[in-house]
Amino acid sequence: MIFYGNWKLNKTTKEVMEFFDSFNNFVTAEKICFFVSPALIQTAVEKSKFPIGAQNICYADFGAYTGETSIVQALDLKCQSVLIGHSERRSKFFETDEVVNKKVVLCAPHTECVLCVGETKEQLNEKYQVLEKQLFTALLGIEKQSLQNVIIAYEPVWAIGTGLTPHVDEIRDTIDFIKAILKSKYDVKFKVLYGGSVNSKNVAEFKKIDNIDGFLVGGASLDAQSFEDLIKA
Repeated sequence: MIFYGNWKLNKTTKEVMEFFDSFNNFVTAEKICFFVSPALIQTAVEKSKFPIGAQNICYADFGAYTGETSIVQALDLKCQSVLIGHSERRSKFFETDEVVNKKVVLCAPHTECVLCVGETKEQLNEKYQVLEKQLFTALLGIEKQSLQNVIIAYEPVWAIGTGLTPHVDEIRDTIDFIKAILKSKYDVKFKVLYGGSVNSKNVAEFKKIDNIDGFLVGGASLDAQSFEDLIKA
């Protein structure tokens, strides 16, 4: 099972080193990756025995894009995955489905992409239409071979950082929908993660969902012991 931690804009260099001083002792067969902010990538890559990913990339390789990080730079720093289309990028930095598509097109031929999709509270009544548009727009123009590098992270926006989570049946039905429409259009078997207030207390129930491939974890991945407990639960 996949356990990916999204640290968002958290931790200093010292705190990254302290985290991996502890977490590197954790022995598991599960697939783990940490998405860290650009300033921490080099330290995390050097210190961690687990893969490190970039939280975002620019939709261009190089050029006049002040403050951005390119896929070339991320790969040069040994990032093994890229998080694309997170709800915070969409809501706080106004990334559209079309911008997300440009990033996936640039990234997918070279490395693993974790494509985030999810509905807001106001979109609950049209959840499936929202998800279908996000998915099909983001994956537009990507060759089948590159689609093999894409993992879907279903994160209902209303559940991220709120302590609220959908019922397990809702998660199962949504993942079934995502896998079915993608399989019918692309004939590719996509892995789908769930994210949104996942912690060591509720993850055991989520693990019982038969079609889930893993989790994208926010706050509960910031503490080494908390994340270990979550993975072992």
